[in-house]
Amino acid sequence: YYSEEAVYQQSLVSQFTHHHVAVFLLTFFSYSLLHASRKTFSNVKVSISSQWTPSCFNDSLWNSSHLFPNAEEATLFLGTLDTIFLFSYAVGLFVSGIIGDRLNMRWVLAFGMCSSALVVSWKIKVGKVCC
Repeated sequence: YYSEEAVYQQSLVSQFTHHHVAVFLLTFFSYSLLHASRKTFSNVKVSISSQWTPSCFNDSLWNSSHLFPNAEEATLFLGTLDTIFLFSYAVGLFVSGIIGDRLNMRWVLAFGMCSSALVVSWKIKVGKVCC
């Protein structure tokens, strides 16, 4: 005699094939790596500000030709950049939400992940060439 709950759990588990599990794991790890590759600008603002302003501790090339005369102006500039980034990110999420409601969600997610992967790999390639 099987209980009703055991039959329900067995039928729920039997609905998922190895293809479902593979797609789930691929999507999960793809999004995990996607979010790990996004280095937020806010995390590096302090080190950028110290490199762009004159300091007795900064003995690099930037000390002789710094971009900003003091840390306050560098902080203001970096805060403006952060605001522009977050506003652009919010607008992009809003627009992609509208597009996702009107088009097939699989195609929208696939396009977003592939284009993000291309941008990240392009940034890595440009970083190796420039630096």
